[in-house]
Amino acid sequence: MSILTSQIWDVFQGNNHEAMEKVAAMTEDFIRDRIREVSVANRIIPPVVLTEAQIERNTDNDWPLKRVEIEPDSKAMTLGFRGKGEAKFFDGKKYEVYFNKIEAEHFKKTKEELMTMRYPVMDVINNNIILDMHEQLDGMFVKRLEAAALASGNKISDTTNTTLTKEILIDAAQLIVGKRRRGVRLVMTEARFMDLMRLSPDKIGYDDVGRLAFDGVREVKKFGGFEVITTINSSTAGSVWDDKVIWLVAEPQWLGSNFILGDVTQEMKREGNILEWWAWQDQGIEIGNINGLVRINLKA
Repeated sequence: MSILTSQIWDVFQGNNHEAMEKVAAMTEDFIRDRIREVSVANRIIPPVVLTEAQIERNTDNDWPLKRVEIEPDSKAMTLGFRGKGEAKFFDGKKYEVYFNKIEAEHFKKTKEELMTMRYPVMDVINNNIILDMHEQLDGMFVKRLEAAALASGNKISDTTNTTLTKEILIDAAQLIVGKRRRGVRLVMTEARFMDLMRLSPDKIGYDDVGRLAFDGVREVKKFGGFEVITTINSSTAGSVWDDKVIWLVAEPQWLGSNFILGDVTQEMKREGNILEWWAWQDQGIEIGNINGLVRINLKA
């Protein structure tokens, strides 16, 4: 998108609501697509957009929820409204997915500041609103993964190695298979996945060692037969994904549910010489099968 940040101010001259709505709609599309690309939670369990007609009411506080059928021989878990309180377990026919409002920090600029900013507004949105929203979502999802691993006991630790090894991944795969589930995706930080370049030829073969030495891991999409999902948003960098933890997860339908109510909303308003904009959405993500994951702990 070629809109400059300084041009945004023009749509607010004379409170031009039509122009304001046009800019908001353009940025909504951008935010929605980018959050789905960068959020680890959304890559693990692709979100489904719901309408008002597809949700139900929580009788405790009138907040919306969605009830989902539990797969046979599975135990579901939710952390409830805003992820507060104790985990609630379901082993009947359905479990509840609660919606939480994910709202970015409000971005404010004066007219004078906007006039001097000569770079695309999408860069501002990408570096502020999208980063804020997807970190909130991923943080919410990590809490659910941790609670499910604790409840199921699906945790293994490597007390010897500080880096990724084939042996620990085999142990994790065997653990989840023992629970009559099959792991298909590995989730880790990008720094952790770079451990592949430390592996010797006797572990992965000369061809792969040579390829990793020259090309790195950026083009590697699988390891040990598992699809790999990585993120640069690590705990080391002050974000939510622990650098010393790797997750092995099942297919989305055997792991949980991820719903968005109505999709992303972009808000903009002008007050005096100050322009303010932010975005929000109502999203619910819960674990439908606590045995659909394994937490792998590496030595600190």
